[in-house]
Amino acid sequence: MYKLIFALAFCLIVFVSCETKKEKEKDLLSDSTLVEDTAPKTPILLKEGIQLKYAPEKGKILKYRVRTLNRTTQSIISDSTLAQSFTQDINYLFTLKVVDREENGNLTLNFLCERINAKGESSTGEKLSYDSNNPPKDTSERKQYFNFEILIGSDFSARISPTGEILDIFKMDKIIDKILNEAPRQPTAEEKFQLNNDIMQGVIKPLIQQMFKTITDKEINVDSSWANTYPSKLSVFDLENTARYQLKKVYESNGKQIAEIDGSLSVKSHGKTDFLEKGVNYKFEKPIASGTGKIYFDLTHNCISKAESQVSFETVLHISEIKVGGKKAKRTDKIESKNFVELLN
Repeated sequence: MYKLIFALAFCLIVFVSCETKKEKEKDLLSDSTLVEDTAPKTPILLKEGIQLKYAPEKGKILKYRVRTLNRTTQSIISDSTLAQSFTQDINYLFTLKVVDREENGNLTLNFLCERINAKGESSTGEKLSYDSNNPPKDTSERKQYFNFEILIGSDFSARISPTGEILDIFKMDKIIDKILNEAPRQPTAEEKFQLNNDIMQGVIKPLIQQMFKTITDKEINVDSSWANTYPSKLSVFDLENTARYQLKKVYESNGKQIAEIDGSLSVKSHGKTDFLEKGVNYKFEKPIASGTGKIYFDLTHNCISKAESQVSFETVLHISEIKVGGKKAKRTDKIESKNFVELLN
């Protein structure tokens, strides 16, 4: 069950909006990309630096559209070649409310998942189709989409710093209760603690990070740049990820001041590449990873207005039997992801 929950952990996305009409939600969810801003843009010449910070007012309701498109491919070359792929397109609609803003600027926010719409298809013809506004009636089919079911109608809270650092995640009771209600037995206290931590780190935190990307606490001007470095793991490798940002320009559009920021991702990998087990040698090539992105930060309302990013990872594994005439195989895995985030109000 836990594997089922985390199968889409990095594909989850958050959505937030002020409209309640179902017709409006449907139109927004069916869009394939960010809504293009066709309003006139008036350049702003900065006489002094600006400060980026998350500081929406207490009581403010934010509605974000966040969408992820993923494609995973795998090929295995041995005596023959086997290739398979899966593509998926997932939209989430969350309503976010600013519950409190402390004197030091830290925010307490509440998130409520209002709608999930997803579709996908594999190279073998298997299809994914889910809409929380019209969920499957069959019990076995609903279990297939348990990843989505646990989030619908479930709220949680978080504390976030003015620079987007996630300080705490709490009030996840509804999500955890849904999972435990489907468990074959009552988990121990230790298992429940681990489940709570896994959901927090693997599901909820990536969702929040879509809307609250880490920003600099320094005063910046056009062409100023900064970087954030953070660790992660991929296969047998420890990764050192460096996200670099640069302020490209500031302009006024629809009565809002917008800071346009370019981003890029570079990755360094460390770790043992060769393993021998039971007469079989496993050799991992260093992963190939890259990413680009763009953030439109609303300086008037102190939050992200729009953001988009593209990330790709590729890993290659060589397998060979240590004996005369032993079999050899090469496995290649590639993950491509596009993320779109958009403030709707």
